[in-house]
Amino acid sequence: MWIIDTGLAGTALVMGSTAAADAGSLPLGGKPVTGVGGGGIVTGQPVLLPGLKLGALDLNNVKGMSLQSFPLEDRFGFRVSGLLSCKYFQDTDLALDFSSLTLTVS
Repeated sequence: MWIIDTGLAGTALVMGSTAAADAGSLPLGGKPVTGVGGGGIVTGQPVLLPGLKLGALDLNNVKGMSLQSFPLEDRFGFRVSGLLSCKYFQDTDLALDFSSLTLTVS
């Protein structure tokens, strides 16, 4: 389960360290990056996911951030893997149909 965060800037996705490890992310090195999110100040480590598939959208070498603390991960009674930003969808057509609660990517 992923949450689309259209306000997330500068990276394709953000996820907790558990989800990053489960997804086989690779650290990109460098210093941790600090930013401000909806929950306040967050610090993350740049990572690279070898691949991430959402429906028909199958991307390789996706750059993102792994957060040591990701409060949304267990907040809703199910696991949230992370946040996907508009940068993840930048080369696609994204359609959100609120009547049928569907998301289409082409």
